Amino acid sequence: MEEDLSDLLKIYGVGAAPSRRAVQPGSNGRPIQLVSNLYNVSVQAPTVYRYEVTIDRIGAKQMVGFKNARKNVTSVRLNQRAVTQFAREGYLGSCVPAYDGRSILYMMRPLPSPITSATVTVNLDDGTECDEFARKQQFEICLKEIGPLSLRTFNQEVVQALDIIVRTGPLIEPSIVPVGRSFFSRTMSNLGDASMRGCRELWFGYFCSIRPGQWKPMLNVNISATLFHEKLPLVDYVVKFLNKNTPDELKNGLKASEHEVLKRELQGVKIKVTHLPYQRRYTVAGISKKGAADYTFEVNGARVSVADYFENHYGIHLRYPALQCVETLTKDGNKNYIPMEVCETIEGQHAKIVNSDQTAVLIRKTAMTPKKRFESIDKFVKKVVNEDAAAHLREFGLQVDLKPVQVKARVLNSPTLEIGKQGTLKPRDGYWRMEGKQFFIGAELSCWGVADCHGSGRCAEFAKSLERLGRNLGMKIEPPAFVRNYQKVPAKKMLSEIKSQFPQIVMTLVIMGRDTEYEVIKQLSENDESLLQITQCIRGSNIESKKCNNNFITNVLMKMNAKLGGINNGLKEVPECMREPFIVFGADVSHPGPTNDIQPSIAAVVGSLDSTPSQYHTVTSFQRSSTCNRLEYIANLKVMIKDCLRAFYRRNRTKPMTLLFYRDGVSEGQFEAVRVFEILQIRMACKELQDDYEPPLTFIVVQKRHHVRFKPLNDADSRHENIPAGTVVEDTVTHPVNFDYFLCSHAGIQGTSKPAHYRVLHDDANRSADELQTISYSLCHVYGRCSRSVSIPAPVYYAHLAAARAKDHFKAANIHPSSTSDGSSGIESGSSLLQKEIGRDLDLHDLKRLSSNVDARMRDYLYYV
Repeated sequence: MEEDLSDLLKIYGVGAAPSRRAVQPGSNGRPIQLVSNLYNVSVQAPTVYRYEVTIDRIGAKQMVGFKNARKNVTSVRLNQRAVTQFAREGYLGSCVPAYDGRSILYMMRPLPSPITSATVTVNLDDGTECDEFARKQQFEICLKEIGPLSLRTFNQEVVQALDIIVRTGPLIEPSIVPVGRSFFSRTMSNLGDASMRGCRELWFGYFCSIRPGQWKPMLNVNISATLFHEKLPLVDYVVKFLNKNTPDELKNGLKASEHEVLKRELQGVKIKVTHLPYQRRYTVAGISKKGAADYTFEVNGARVSVADYFENHYGIHLRYPALQCVETLTKDGNKNYIPMEVCETIEGQHAKIVNSDQTAVLIRKTAMTPKKRFESIDKFVKKVVNEDAAAHLREFGLQVDLKPVQVKARVLNSPTLEIGKQGTLKPRDGYWRMEGKQFFIGAELSCWGVADCHGSGRCAEFAKSLERLGRNLGMKIEPPAFVRNYQKVPAKKMLSEIKSQFPQIVMTLVIMGRDTEYEVIKQLSENDESLLQITQCIRGSNIESKKCNNNFITNVLMKMNAKLGGINNGLKEVPECMREPFIVFGADVSHPGPTNDIQPSIAAVVGSLDSTPSQYHTVTSFQRSSTCNRLEYIANLKVMIKDCLRAFYRRNRTKPMTLLFYRDGVSEGQFEAVRVFEILQIRMACKELQDDYEPPLTFIVVQKRHHVRFKPLNDADSRHENIPAGTVVEDTVTHPVNFDYFLCSHAGIQGTSKPAHYRVLHDDANRSADELQTISYSLCHVYGRCSRSVSIPAPVYYAHLAAARAKDHFKAANIHPSSTSDGSSGIESGSSLLQKEIGRDLDLHDLKRLSSNVDARMRDYLYYV
């Protein structure tokens, strides 16, 4: 199989990723000096010794119902405690180990034997771990020698080792809670204003990781923030989460809808009980259907209710006997039922975000000016070096320079944009105004109407303003064919009535109310041929608020124009390589949540159709692997690329002579697998269309999920303390071997700007650094939703939006057992048509059928913007 793959790679010209040394640094733009949040690391030790770690929790095989019970390796924190105890008992000699909490351990000196094993006992009485079955746990630990690792050669294995060395100290500190690659504690957070709706509180902490620089490893430290469950008596937690006023509202128990949403909220949450003289902790497995007074079990041959048992056995008279109980699991898999009023949630539990309100509050509260962020980062670096990781840095001979790395950068010139009436404009600080200007190509809107699902009295006035401003912007808009009230009318009935009475309907503006079925509207209007029409959904509260001004309406018109096939603005000047027929692709893979076993991953690919490039053909595809839903590469890419190339040919009557492919959604560990598979698929797609069709291809991964930040060294170079739009970094802090660069293409509105990280994985067009950086920056100026340059190229954004829309279609088809949530309370809203029971498992035929469900006439338009 490997030989077959090797032959295919040779046949289709898929070689190694471009080397940094093969590409001359860029020179366009004016110079600027920056400060980074990276710190040089000096490595004194020549070698470390690696060991493979296996940990068995003794007795775990008898535990039924918990995922960890079926695995040798338990939680990272518990593993760390076990290995720490292993070292305390002398099995590692005098060495201070660096351990990743899973399977790899490093030491400065080798052990006498290649295999070392022992059984240790960990005392859990201090409450740092929740365990239902014992306060003392035994672990069988085995270390197997892998071999020495030289730290003199700088590669990914060395970066991983250094990363584990730095991170081990915080991982074993009891007061610190690790979440992903970040560390949190209450002492790091200013909790005065931390409480949020939905029983969440905001904790601050720090991200900490080693990453390669051009000349040496660097410590990357950034401010992190995430949500944790509030520590509350469980009855108070339920009252707050369900938006009740007092606990007395729970006297009659939970309603069915409340039961479902509370069950989803509490499953997996750790609690402690207050009715015992000693500390006992549990993990919530569910919520009982019946209340404590109604649920009975057998005691000494007689049936007794949970409420009576607690009164007789513990002397506790329940205030809310009708309230449902917490379900937990015993060692043999049986259920325990515990009244909520004797339970409390435990501090330090990471919590999921349950609604968009929490997301908005999180963004607002975590937005820090660069000055404040970098001051806080400096404090955390000192904390890491002098406290949390100090012992391990000393043991392994690592020295961290406490002065942040300074970087030479450049600010690229903004591209000239084409607008209507043969006009041009030059963005300033990543922004331009549309007042007194027209769209480059204004779309025609002959038959349209307004469906008022909100009950607003301003719909007719809003429609007139829309019509007037649209004409000013160069659109050809007729007066609306209708403005009608559709409050409490099901989406399908509304769309059917509109299509029946107005067969030529092109677009319907849907003014959304609280219960408007957004996903259903999109799924029916974009997938159902009999209901086909473009929809523009607007929240009713927005057209009634003060922000419904000309700027707001202009933004709505920008979306409408893009959906209708118009072009808001194009690129006046394109690089030399874009003057022959070319196509730009954007691609993304969106994954379901880690606990979602039903919904597949969704891949989306968009391909440009015009030279501006502002118009795109879109293809989406559902996919899953044989073992899980998360398939990192795009399995159906060859078919999707062929579809885009055919659409390009239909529009232009010629094939593109060059291909530029931007890929989002790839983690660093997946680079090579994605590069090899997807480039091969693109090459095969071209050859299958025409045997001698071999256009040059540039394949770039765009990453936003990283923690590198910059600020200007000199205040005079900053705007709101941020780096200017167009700032590009390709020196010092970039990869020592591979061709990559950071580009901040947008102006920071709030907080600290985050640059995108571009990794060039393939380029047989041999483009220069200046060409690729200029193209990438220019493409950030043709995003149809706003008159600003955005943080990543427009086709990448479009692929992301297309994948999100495919997810809406999937939900609305009643296949995924998910539900929408009321933004204010976390309670399931009446608009949800989604199944509550477990959905059927989709086979490959189902996925292919759903992938192509968007009507063919929609796919050449940006129906998702």
